[in-house]
Amino acid sequence: MDARTERFVLKPKGMGERSAGHLNLEDFYRANDIQDPALQAEVKSCIQNGKNMMFQHNIRGKSALNYIWTVNGGTIYLIGYVPIEAIQREGKTVNQNILFVVTVMLIAFFLCCVLYYFNQRQQRKIMRDREAERELHNKQLAEALHAAQLASSSKTMFLSNMSHDIRTPMNAVLGFTTLLAKDAENPDKVREYTKKITASGQHLLSLINDILDVSKIESGKVVLTVEEFTLNDLVSSVDAIIRPMASARAQEFHVEVRDIKHERLLGDETRINQILINLLSNAVKYTPEGGNIWFRIIGLKQRSSQFEHILIEVEDDGYGMTKEYLKTIFDAFTRAENSTTNKVQGTGLGMAITKNIVELMGGTIEVSSEVDQGSLFRVELEFRIPEGQADKLFWKQNGISRILYVGNDPQEGKNIRTLMEDMDVGVDIVPAGMHAPSLSQDSGDAQRIYHLALLDVEGSVMADMQALAEIRNFLSPNAPLLIMADHDIEKRNPVEEGLPPGYTGVLPKPFFLSALKEKIMEIQAEETGKNTTPKAEEAGSLKGLHFLAAEDNEINAEILSELLAMEGAGCEIAENGRLALERFANSKAGEFDAILMDVQMPVMNGYDATRAIRAMARKDAGEIPIIAMTANAFAEDEREALNAGMNVHLAKPIDMAQLKQVIQKYVHEKGTKEI
Repeated sequence: MDARTERFVLKPKGMGERSAGHLNLEDFYRANDIQDPALQAEVKSCIQNGKNMMFQHNIRGKSALNYIWTVNGGTIYLIGYVPIEAIQREGKTVNQNILFVVTVMLIAFFLCCVLYYFNQRQQRKIMRDREAERELHNKQLAEALHAAQLASSSKTMFLSNMSHDIRTPMNAVLGFTTLLAKDAENPDKVREYTKKITASGQHLLSLINDILDVSKIESGKVVLTVEEFTLNDLVSSVDAIIRPMASARAQEFHVEVRDIKHERLLGDETRINQILINLLSNAVKYTPEGGNIWFRIIGLKQRSSQFEHILIEVEDDGYGMTKEYLKTIFDAFTRAENSTTNKVQGTGLGMAITKNIVELMGGTIEVSSEVDQGSLFRVELEFRIPEGQADKLFWKQNGISRILYVGNDPQEGKNIRTLMEDMDVGVDIVPAGMHAPSLSQDSGDAQRIYHLALLDVEGSVMADMQALAEIRNFLSPNAPLLIMADHDIEKRNPVEEGLPPGYTGVLPKPFFLSALKEKIMEIQAEETGKNTTPKAEEAGSLKGLHFLAAEDNEINAEILSELLAMEGAGCEIAENGRLALERFANSKAGEFDAILMDVQMPVMNGYDATRAIRAMARKDAGEIPIIAMTANAFAEDEREALNAGMNVHLAKPIDMAQLKQVIQKYVHEKGTKEI
């Protein structure tokens, strides 16, 4: 529409047949029924002022939005309309598009947030893992450093202790050697000095053995030697070592064995001995004078009929240990450090060795202790039971079917009854103060119903010799009457001296079936005059024997020659295995009674020399006893010596008592020489 003339330039729809130039704004009003004067006036005002305007009005029967917009600076107006429903439709489409876009954007944003969250979570996890790994690594490094520092400190302390502990007996050896040279003309002092030198040397040897033993255990070279042994021999050997040590410190040593069903077992007796000696010797060392030490072997419930389940307890009322030291007691190179224990010399390896051996045997060890209250060690082990435990024939042949136990120890009586039941031997238990009335019978021979009587030395019956005579009246003729006493020889001798002659003796406590059997055989042999056991001074005598010794060390060779000469034996030294082989090859049959063979020698070692001797065609080459005498003291060294053809292995330093036992077994008993 032209603004000045108010005529239309283009013809709007619905305006009839006339051309655009003949139509004006009034025609537009009439055609579209715009009759509102106010609206017309407002339109006129906008056109005159060159302004834009919009208003709602029905156009062609539809509600529409009408617009009058200026064009080209207000000279021309663009007049038109848009149906409201079209606007709404477009708006709805726009809104839908906007909603879709917003939704897509929100979903995309949400996905981005989720991806970001998981990415951050993964990154945090990676960081945490790295941090944890770094902390663990740092902790491991700190622990390794701490362990290294502790190990360094422990070994430094160990070397310091060893420097002191080794120098102490070595100083004694050198010091008494000097005094020995000075007082050589005084026999009493010579004997005293040599005794102290021997004791110091033995202590030094035990220190060295501990160091070598823990080294073998740590390297995994320890191998158990499983053989048959008896608890009786085990307890007796341990008692023989520990009781004198305890007596020297005025300590009471108590031995108790109970609830054991089988005495003969399969195991490494040497290693079991080592465990017991370590525990008991420590109990003696760390218990003050006048204290008490308890050694118990207790039979536990069997887990299998093929194994004996045993609990070993070693208890003392000594100095005890702190809770802190209990945590490291089984570590190598550790010792309790205080003003009391520092006086006790040792490697600090005994408990580490003990624990390793116990675990090697499949057992467990634990300890409880309080300072000034004492300590208790508990070791649980299982040993296989060998076949043929029962020896019922002996008791049947000797006519023993009923035994009388007189004493006030019900546990001892229970043990005896348990062990004798398997032998088909009944046991009556009578308190010591009730023996006479409880044994009364109606008449005559009916009273002699027992074939053996065991009397507890602690019972009041020992104070009454008439009571002993009364008890014998209830025994069958020639039935042994044995007094049960502690293992201590000093306690046994007075009891033995007061016994009446004939079929009496002393049976050491605790009770063992094998010990009872041996005692009965001993009494029977004594009574019949058939005891063929050689006298102690004759057993294993070396007098008149002639040895060939392979020894490359001049000092050791001289010591060996002198020791044998003191025993009345001759000795010819060969400096290496080759010379020993040649000397034996050139000897007459029977010229040498035995060969003492060192192992580590130049030219030819002892193993090769032994194999070469055994391979000779002459008869005595396979029969002559060859005894390994070497500083190689471990179990595998013994096995290698036996595999090479040697009869027995003896570790240096030379123990003459042990050598005599070997000579008794391998020379005298084989008839090479008469005792």
